[in-house]
Amino acid sequence: MEVFWTALSILLVSVCNLSPSASSYDLGRTFKYSYDTTVVLNEPNEAARSKNVTYRVTADVDVTSVWKQPAHKLDLLLLQVRNPKLHVVPKGSISGELTIHASNLENFDDENIVLLQSPNEIVSLYADGDDDDFFRLKAGIASLFVLHPQQSEQFEIDSSGRCNVFYKMSGNIIHKYKTDCQSSHPDVGSQFRYHSNKALGAGIVSRSESVYEMNKNEVINSVEIGRAHV
Repeated sequence: MEVFWTALSILLVSVCNLSPSASSYDLGRTFKYSYDTTVVLNEPNEAARSKNVTYRVTADVDVTSVWKQPAHKLDLLLLQVRNPKLHVVPKGSISGELTIHASNLENFDDENIVLLQSPNEIVSLYADGDDDDFFRLKAGIASLFVLHPQQSEQFEIDSSGRCNVFYKMSGNIIHKYKTDCQSSHPDVGSQFRYHSNKALGAGIVSRSESVYEMNKNEVINSVEIGRAHV
């Protein structure tokens, strides 16, 4: 089983005085987020649990809206990924504490993602470079911004595949539940479907629960996600 805990929290809005009527990211305004995800690769039986592997990835993410098509509810977002770091448990560690470890992620500092999205799917995703692992990381970050801020049940497409999604509203908190994710569904683009290492791709069975905190202009303040792939 592959278990994820992911958090995204806003650090700074580059421009103040947002319009009270704004329903999403305003054109030309940049929001700075802190991204933090922890992955646990669990062995299926108790006897092998000592072989479990845990790692953590952190990064800074800047989000800027560069184009909108209100009639079709389309948004084009520029996501800039900065300062990505890998954290692992050092060999021989007694405490099991995760520490920063040199990795190829550091070669991809200041990478861009261009995300065209509708309220319930990523229409297109464009990203720098061709590294498989880092592209999946960027696709996962982009998926955090697929959000339908109304109580509803629908299908959505993101890095987990085509999922059945239920939204529950409570004030400025949005609960998002994803079940029955199908990475092989024909509606899922190849950028989400494949990974050279199957253990790091979308799983056969995937489920997640996300908690979004929104500000008064319906912009994401923070996201916390628990997700499991089997």
